[in-house]
Amino acid sequence: MRPAPRTRALWEMLSDLMDLDYAHRYIADMLDGMDVRYELGDDHRLAGTLCPYM
Repeated sequence: MRPAPRTRALWEMLSDLMDLDYAHRYIADMLDGMDVRYELGDDHRLAGTLCPYM
């Protein structure tokens, strides 16, 4: 299957964005489920989230 010109342009744009550390971490966190927060009734910013890794 040959990609359309628009598909190629989108791929190149996302490739450029993945070179940025912030964008790369944002996408990786979404894929890992790090953006999910469960309501536990606690106001602490880490309550109900997965343990961040660095």
